[in-house]
Amino acid sequence: MTRAADEEQITGISIEPLATPGVLGFHELRARKTGDMRLYVKYELIEPFRGSNIE
Repeated sequence: MTRAADEEQITGISIEPLATPGVLGFHELRARKTGDMRLYVKYELIEPFRGSNIE
């Protein structure tokens, strides 16, 4: 059986990606809890990679 994650957990997982270099933001955060496991799905918006000569 799954249930929604706690607000505290959602707040913590919402702050983490914004502190990561290269991550501009995220959307569609889904958080569920099943037993003692927590499941998170999110789509991160990242800076384009500019270290290549490919145009």
